[in-house]
Amino acid sequence: MKVSIILPNYNCERFLKESIESVLSQSYADFELILVDDGSTDGSREIIESFNDSRLKAVFLEENVGICRALNIGLKLAKGEYIARMDSDDVWDMNKLHKQIQYLDMLRSMDLCFCFARIIDEGGYNGGIRYPQVEELFHTPITMQKELFERLVFQGNCLNHPSVMIRRTSFEEVGMYYRPSQGKLQDLELWIRFLKKGKHIGMIEEELLSYRWLPHLGLNDSFPNKRNIQQAYNEHVSIIKKAFLEIDNQVFQEWYKEEFIQKGANDTYSFAIEKAFYLLKKKSEFELMPVIIDLFDFVLDSKEGQEVLFKNYGFKMKDYYRLLQNPLYFDEIAMKDSIEKERRIAYLEQEIVRTRVSYEETRSWKITKPFRDLKKLKK
Repeated sequence: MKVSIILPNYNCERFLKESIESVLSQSYADFELILVDDGSTDGSREIIESFNDSRLKAVFLEENVGICRALNIGLKLAKGEYIARMDSDDVWDMNKLHKQIQYLDMLRSMDLCFCFARIIDEGGYNGGIRYPQVEELFHTPITMQKELFERLVFQGNCLNHPSVMIRRTSFEEVGMYYRPSQGKLQDLELWIRFLKKGKHIGMIEEELLSYRWLPHLGLNDSFPNKRNIQQAYNEHVSIIKKAFLEIDNQVFQEWYKEEFIQKGANDTYSFAIEKAFYLLKKKSEFELMPVIIDLFDFVLDSKEGQEVLFKNYGFKMKDYYRLLQNPLYFDEIAMKDSIEKERRIAYLEQEIVRTRVSYEETRSWKITKPFRDLKKLKK
């Protein structure tokens, strides 16, 4: 078996049939589609059972256990050399599997790869006009692995989950599972887990996926309401902690040695201190302070660590206590401000679209079109 595709579903009867059809109609045929229905109460089961294709293997859970457990159930059943992910409301281009298999077969140094994604709305129409920032996000090229690591850790996810294909052997080396503690950011945690173990991520810079983005209907799990923002914040703090506490020391040294305070740092405590000071320089987001404190706590819990910190770095206990005067955890005011800014951004984006459409309908815009076309040709 070449590819195992894991598709979790929960009450997505509206888009499920189209999603399954886009997988089963792939030009590359050597795959299994493991569909884990997570206790749906709508008509999902009838849709799934209407397909007569031996490659579709359905698992029906009696109760809703959440996406991470559903994904892990699917992964335990997977037999493929490669693992791909699909969502129950998205649509693959027919050559998606073929191109990603070709990419990973040719580039053996790559452990997983993604592709660009176009945004569609509930009707399958271009959603990039309404949400251009989301479409731009999922057209982020990958250059250096360090830059990708920092992009994911400090700014958030730019890799589209249902676009991924993972080499099974690489997946097993980092842990072939999704962390159940990550209900919102399970994919972000997984990508960072690969990177901090020195694995390589590639990107096919071609749209091979139609990603359905429906925040205006509140159907996306990442819809920015108060509870989702709070949960995502807590999960993000956990991810950053693990990213810098668990990153392979050789990988950390290779990426960050030019920024080390002590260029000869090569022991566990020195690496933890270098990480803490590096994060202090990056402290533009309040999520980082709990991670910085944890790193210093790890060093200060040992006499050997204290000696390295005090002697080699000139850091005193009063400096540590000063750090503790900063807010460590989530701020209600900051959260309200974040929600208001998200709403403001969404409103302005809609205003831009309305203004653009209105302007392009004016007589002057239509009259000057030949001149704009001529200018493009000269370029």
